[in-house]
Amino acid sequence: MFCIQSMAFTSANSSNVSSRPSTVTDILSPCLTGNVELLGGWTLANPKREDVQEAAKEAVEVFNKKSRAKRYFKLINVTSASTQVTNKINYKIEATIGKTKCRKSEDNDIQACGMAKRQLTCKIEVTLDPKTDDHEVQKISCRRSA
Repeated sequence: MFCIQSMAFTSANSSNVSSRPSTVTDILSPCLTGNVELLGGWTLANPKREDVQEAAKEAVEVFNKKSRAKRYFKLINVTSASTQVTNKINYKIEATIGKTKCRKSEDNDIQACGMAKRQLTCKIEVTLDPKTDDHEVQKISCRRSA
């Protein structure tokens, strides 16, 4: 996002001379005072946004593949999220996942599985490549919810 301040100057021989800004700060200060995110910086995202939910679900799939638990976990809630746009889209997500009653040894639709009591709070980092629409889970760390 760029911020350009429109300024009009008149010639020095004109009777209607506008005051010129004296420093770069004078020129940019209207831009710097607003709530503008830095290019490439992290931005808060609505946890209910579709792309955030998709990234979190992809991370839970990876968690289920790598976990030694005998039962599947599924996404319960995304509590917070932020995104960073570079040549890819990076997500930092905090979410709650819950253990289901479905065993990994059985062929089940995880979304239809009933929930057990155990829940985990997870910090997740996912990268989306918009060219291929592929998600890559960079990091997922979970702990028991209080």
